[in-house]
Amino acid sequence: MNPTGTPLTRGPVPGSMADKPFLVVENQFKAPPAYVKAWLTDVREDDRKRWFGEEAPIKILEKRAGYTKYTQPNDMGMATIEVVSDADDRWHAAMIVHKGERITMKGTVRESVRPGPIGTQHRAELTMEPTSFFVRLMMPMMRGKVEKELKGAFGRMKTAMEEEAAAGKSPTA
Repeated sequence: MNPTGTPLTRGPVPGSMADKPFLVVENQFKAPPAYVKAWLTDVREDDRKRWFGEEAPIKILEKRAGYTKYTQPNDMGMATIEVVSDADDRWHAAMIVHKGERITMKGTVRESVRPGPIGTQHRAELTMEPTSFFVRLMMPMMRGKVEKELKGAFGRMKTAMEEEAAAGKSPTA
């Protein structure tokens, strides 16, 4: 639930900006699909620093098998994010960004893994729905920044994940 009591995992409103991907990122990992999914869904408090170089840590509110809820600062306010496993090869993260009681943006990242020619193919589809006029104006300018940050972070994750997989380390260690 967000501060207004609305569930985070609600889907996009048909015909809204959130109905189509804002950005799609595809990756190739040299590790089995189950390992890649477990590794990518294992949210840790230092993830923002490790992958995005940001100092503000993630605050994990709840973590159990197939579900993690956490908060983190965002350019548009404070984000509350729920990561939910949907199936063996799919998961999603629902996000609500708020400033105080006002919601500034909602978003979803739908991710999937499947066997590829050299390991695992990973796909992440980001949808965003600005709920304020200012954020709606900023969306076109944000796309390039978000894409650059995500591609850089996935590059760092790829290196770390492949090294850990090759060394036989657990994906959730």
